[in-house]
This record gives sequence, C-alpha cells and structure tokens, in this order.
Amino acid sequence: MKLLKSKPYLYFKVKSPLRMPMGDTQPFNLSVSVRGLQPIKIKWKKDLHELFIGDRYKTFDNDRRLLVEPPYTQEDSGSYSASACNAKGCEVRSVQVLFYGKITYQIRQRESQAKVFHVRSEEIKGNKTYSLVFALF
Repeated sequence: MKLLKSKPYLYFKVKSPLRMPMGDTQPFNLSVSVRGLQPIKIKWKKDLHELFIGDRYKTFDNDRRLLVEPPYTQEDSGSYSASACNAKGCEVRSVQVLFYGKITYQIRQRESQAKVFHVRSEEIKGNKTYSLVFALF
C-alpha cells in the first residue's frame, strides 16, 4: 500500500466544531486516525501551544487519543490540533471545540449602597460573550 510508505495521513474522528456543555462532569476525548510510514510521533496543541500531558490532559493509544478532564471553563474552548511526524514529513489537523454554559447572575453591593446586578452570558454565540451591567438605587 502506498500510504504505508508515505508521510503521515491524519484525520480527526469527530466533526468540527465540537460543542461541549461547560457543566459536564465526564471527560471528553479527541481521537485521530493516522496512517503512514512508521514510527509516527504525535503531538497535541491547543491554540498553537503544546499541551502538557499530566493532570487534566492524558493521552492513550500511542498518543492517538487525547482525554481532557473536567472542570471545564471558557478557556478550554479553542482549536485543538494534532501533528503527526515521521521520516517522510509532518501532517497537522485541527478541530474547534466550543464550551457553552448557562447564564450566571452576580449581585454586588457598592459603597454607594446601590445594588449592582452583573449579568454575564457564558454561552457562545458567534464566538462572542455578552455582558450586561445595570444598577438599582
């Protein structure tokens, strides 16, 4: 087979964008399938920064599966990419992961004794986060 003697051919097993609820208590995983001349070295990145495998990020199946542990925040949203390299070359593929959540309400008391309500929507709508502040005197 020609693919077995070539540079890596890499693809994700999920479709982009992948939408995940922020309150999910289960870890999520990203899997890639790789073919090409062996040995193949796989590295994982998020937003072009290499992931440090450890407490929250774990890899399995010769680095072909990335497992991300909760709790999730808005900062976990982004572009997750895998690069596969062998003696013939490298291949990079990415998938967009979007975490969404519920609207949260915060009530703060200021020195003027006015009650300030801060409403922040954590749900992603076109990659924007909406924020609204109003006060009652």
